[in-house]
Amino acid sequence: MSYFGQPETAEEWSNGACDLLAVALHRVTALPIYALVEIAETDGARTPLHAFCLVDSETMIDAGGLAPVMTPEEAEGTFYAGEKSNFAVVPVNQEDLEAMRNHDCDYEWEIENSGVHEFLAEAVLPSLSEARCVAEEPGPSPF
Repeated sequence: MSYFGQPETAEEWSNGACDLLAVALHRVTALPIYALVEIAETDGARTPLHAFCLVDSETMIDAGGLAPVMTPEEAEGTFYAGEKSNFAVVPVNQEDLEAMRNHDCDYEWEIENSGVHEFLAEAVLPSLSEARCVAEEPGPSPF
């Protein structure tokens, strides 16, 4: 059985399966993966709070569709109680996410069995396609 189960809504994908969705989205679109992470000051350990793909310098895409890129100021709480830490938005890849997870995750198996392809096709990729079409439409002629 999938570690993530069968998430169906954007909220379910965003609460614990966002890294799986970001990896699958990256594979389909080649958009770079980024993560909002907490970084422990003592040993540099990193814990992902949210993973997403970067569309451009101001726009990200995740289970909820297109949105402004997250900022470290949006982070709340801590995974490192009693220790100083900082938050940052950093570029990551699948290997980085696997190393930061607090459990084993076989992304290959999960991508094939979690329903992520169906969710991407129905709920995420249409918003990206619409945004790219709008961006590619020519504006009014200045002449």
